[in-house]
This record gives sequence, C-alpha cells and structure tokens, in this order.
Amino acid sequence: MLESYFPLTVLPLKFDENPKDHQRIYYSEKSVLRMFSSSGYISNNSSIPPLFGLASPDTDCEVIDTLCPQLTQVFHVSVNGSPRLVSWSDLKDNETAEIIEEAGYVGSWPGYCGTSDGALVEMFSPILNQFRYASSNEDILKARWNEDRQFWRPTKVIGYLFNATVPHRTIHYPFNAIKPYDNVVFNKILLRLRPIIRVKNAAGLVAFTTSFRDNGYLKQYKFDKVYNISLIDQTTNVAVISDACGKMTLIYEFFNPITTTYRLKLRDDDPNEEMVKRAGYVFREESSARRCLGDIQPIYEFQNPEKQSDIHYSSSPEEVAEYTNTKKWTNLGLMGFTSWGNFAFAKR
Repeated sequence: MLESYFPLTVLPLKFDENPKDHQRIYYSEKSVLRMFSSSGYISNNSSIPPLFGLASPDTDCEVIDTLCPQLTQVFHVSVNGSPRLVSWSDLKDNETAEIIEEAGYVGSWPGYCGTSDGALVEMFSPILNQFRYASSNEDILKARWNEDRQFWRPTKVIGYLFNATVPHRTIHYPFNAIKPYDNVVFNKILLRLRPIIRVKNAAGLVAFTTSFRDNGYLKQYKFDKVYNISLIDQTTNVAVISDACGKMTLIYEFFNPITTTYRLKLRDDDPNEEMVKRAGYVFREESSARRCLGDIQPIYEFQNPEKQSDIHYSSSPEEVAEYTNTKKWTNLGLMGFTSWGNFAFAKR
C-alpha cells in the first residue's frame, strides 16, 4: 500500500495571543498550551479555521524514512520562557531551547509529498523583540506592508505546510517528483529592506532616515511617517544581490548644520554637510531589478525652492507630477530604483 499511496493526518497550525504584550504561541496540539498556562495567552476565536498545518508526529515511520525522507521534523520548544517552532536541524545545536514536544512535519519544497504552497516562515520584530510565524502568502504580504507597524522580517523558511482543510487524507504516488508549486519564498533570496522614515522635532523640522534609534543627530526627533519606499539594507551581501538583480548604489544620511537639514543622498558634494551613516542601497538599472523583484519603483528627491531645508522623496508618477507641476518643487534627480515594505524575496 505504501508504495502507491499512504494515509496522512494533518494538524492545523493555530495560535493564541497575550493581549498585553501581543506575544503569540503557535501550536498543533493543545497539550502545548499547558506548558505556558501562566503566560496569559487567550484563544484566538477566529471563525475562519486554519488553512495550513503540519503532518502529525505519528506519521508512519516508513513514510518518514523511505517515501518522504526530506520531510522536516518541527518541534515546540521554549527559549528563555518564550514558545518557538524549531526544526530538528536548528534544534540539535541550540543549547538555549528546551523541547516541549513534537509539532509535526513540513515539506522541503512546495508540493513535496502532498505539501501545499503555504510556507512556514519564522519572522522577528525588533520593536516587540518577538518571533511570529507566517503560514500563508497573505501573512507574508501583511508583514511586508508593515500593516501593524511592528516591522516583522523573515529570519528563515522552516518548510512547507499541508492543506489543513481536509485533515485526514491520502497522498498518492509520485510523492516527490512533482514540480514545485509557485511560491513567494521558494528558491528565492531574502532581501531585507528598510523603509524611509520621516521624523520631526518640536520646532517642526523634519529628517529622513532608515533608522533613528541610537542616532545622536536625531535625539530630539520623534516618529512621524513611514514612506512606501524602502532602501535595501546596508548589511546586504552586495555580491550575491548584484549578481541576481544588477548593480547597486549606496545611499548615505547627511546632516547640514547650517540649514539643519538631515537627508538621504548619493554622494558627498557639499562641504557643509556631515556624512552620518549608511542608509541602504538602491538599484542602478530598472530592467534587471524588475526581472529579479517584480515590484520596482524609482525614487526621486525633491526640494522646496522657497525653503531648501524642506525635502521630499517620491516614487509614484502621480506624486512626482504633483511635486513637479503643482507644488513647483525642484526635482533633484533620480536616486535609483527600489522596492517597498520591510523585505522582499528576489528571484535567483
């Protein structure tokens, strides 16, 4: 029987949340909740059942060892008191993780041994200092849009989930010869992006940065707005990304003490300005970047001719036209091409 098909039980992946700190616990079995019963998690009473889940830990050994050897074993663990989902390959060298119990199995690529196109992606928020898990393309898109302003970024793809709408199912041969399904993360390069942030001080002066934490120049400034324009993180492996998506140019953050202007610039061409730090990269060529990322937009810098400390960055044709024709601001030129959100997955 196992040579042509095998039965499979899928455990839907659910989560509960602590309303005080918004930390979540993800689980495939409710028995996990007992280990964190004092942590204040409240059940997520969504009327929509989970779409994706993990193959049961009780899956037949012959399936795991022979038919589908590239299934990834996932565990519920506690790391410094916080719940996490960790693969066996990451767990065996992790001395800080305490195993709670097995969560189940996920596939090594979408379509492998009956898996779906739903990816289990670990994400981290530097704002909350917490981990969460995306289990659908919709989850990933919401995180990329920074919908909750917590700047979630993927840290790793754990594997590919099973469709949980039919928890008891039969998987038919071929088990691993199916062409991988289209998926937003499979066989892609994770590209960390930094949205342009506008900050403002009590006097109404604005500054533009990709991070104003621990920045002495912006101590008196407070968050004002996140732009729908992002720079590629300055810690990016330039050689890898350039090979896939084309050449890049580094953008810097400059401060002018005379005009009190803090802005993003390509180069140091003003003796009055001080270079503060690297802000991130943009692509030089649109066509190669678009082939790689799909969603590519230009970034233009505008300056108010009547008040030169007023700077604005724009990407949409409508906004470029507004600042050029209606507001009559000076277009300081094209800085390069970039994308949007907290991250992107680039084609290899």
